[in-house]
Amino acid sequence: MRKLIFSGFVILLMLTVAACSSSVNKPAPSATAAPSPTATATQKAEQTSGEGTAAEGTEFDVMLVDGGDRLLDVVKAVRDMTSLDLAKSKEIVETVPAKVLERVSKEAAEAARLELEAAGAAVELVPLAEADGELTQYEVVLLDGGAKLLEVVKMIRDHTSLDLSASKEIVDNAPATVVDKASKEEAEALKAVLEEAGAIVEIK
Repeated sequence: MRKLIFSGFVILLMLTVAACSSSVNKPAPSATAAPSPTATATQKAEQTSGEGTAAEGTEFDVMLVDGGDRLLDVVKAVRDMTSLDLAKSKEIVETVPAKVLERVSKEAAEAARLELEAAGAAVELVPLAEADGELTQYEVVLLDGGAKLLEVVKMIRDHTSLDLSASKEIVDNAPATVVDKASKEEAEALKAVLEEAGAIVEIK
């Protein structure tokens, strides 16, 4: 009887050990590693690296607004940065606002502005519109010469390429176009000087 009980106890012990061994050897379920915040940020940066980084392809016109007190230095600067001769460079300085350079890169425009400002001039950079159909050229129309006609004639002569006779003809035949195909800055500057002389001006 004792032998039978002992044998049963041994068999039960062996079954328990076998069950434990089976559970220990069972492979644990594999866990999917969650992406780290660093990896996620890197992926987002790679996905968006080409977005919102459009190259600065905008071109600029360099406008001389005022020659300042050192006109000779400004004339020399205009001559040096363009292919114009001394006479044409002088004409630009004397008929401000006037375009010195057109359709140049941002870097070239900035360099030209620094050189002209170092000579004492006032300069504006005019970005050229890239959108289709956007108005980039303006017409300055003299609606009425006002009471100081001679002063208006002089302002037209001084701020355009027109001579005294042509300037007087515009004033006498108002409303008349003073300049066309001007940049926004040129048009606004010319409008300002003409209105200061007493004229009524419209920009189209």
